Amino acid sequence: MSEGLLNNDIFYKFSFVFPILSTISFLVQAVPLTLLVYVNPTWLHNKYIKGRPCDEEIEKQLLWGIYYSLRNHMFLFASIALAFPLLENYLCYVIVWDNDAPWVTVSSMLQFVAVVYLEDYLYYKIHRAFHVYKNLFNFVHALHHSIKRPVALCGHYMTASEFFLIGGTVVLTPLLIGTFTSAFGYPVHYKVLFMWIIFRQWEAAEEHAGFEANFLLAKHFIPGYDGPSFHIFHHLKVIGNYGAVTSIHDKRHETVSKGYEKYLKGLRQQ
Repeated sequence: MSEGLLNNDIFYKFSFVFPILSTISFLVQAVPLTLLVYVNPTWLHNKYIKGRPCDEEIEKQLLWGIYYSLRNHMFLFASIALAFPLLENYLCYVIVWDNDAPWVTVSSMLQFVAVVYLEDYLYYKIHRAFHVYKNLFNFVHALHHSIKRPVALCGHYMTASEFFLIGGTVVLTPLLIGTFTSAFGYPVHYKVLFMWIIFRQWEAAEEHAGFEANFLLAKHFIPGYDGPSFHIFHHLKVIGNYGAVTSIHDKRHETVSKGYEKYLKGLRQQ
């Protein structure tokens, strides 16, 4: 790798800071949530979604979840670094890399919302394809579904190929939004990109948490997000509930997991 590339501020932010921030954001949320389920305090007993995993299963997800998260992020890190020379000019067009440029703006907030819901749609399509096409499920997605009762660290318990596809969508989505908004003079600020990856990794940990609690923040900010119950039902039923953040596309395409809406109704009446 050339000395010039190592001194490139955009390369540093996109190829180093971005994947490292992704790794830390996930583990900072997922490890405490997993340990909380393992400790199993009394106040948590009535908050589990269809029961608590056994201690052996939690220990497995704790150890292997950290391993898969670190391994898969290293793979993503290498992929982004290798692709950077091809992407550099494009990244300069769709992303603002200037530290002094304002980023807490109306356009940035709208871009962030657009990224959340576009990625939710793209994830739905990819995730549903994993389940529709048998070979994709067996060779790409089956490892993730070997966990029937997830805890937070299960969020990255997956093959490198699945992480590449899902992680690639997470990276690609703000670039697609930036491509559109740049045509009107509003590229995406790199700090919005960083805020997005922090949010997405926190949400990935929360949706696998295995319990419902008010201190899980994502459902308080994202309209259409039901909380961890939505994705936990996907693991329990295998079929349905394919969305990343919301149930919008599952409801539209009638792919909501059997029994989920009845369970959610009862949960909301508590």
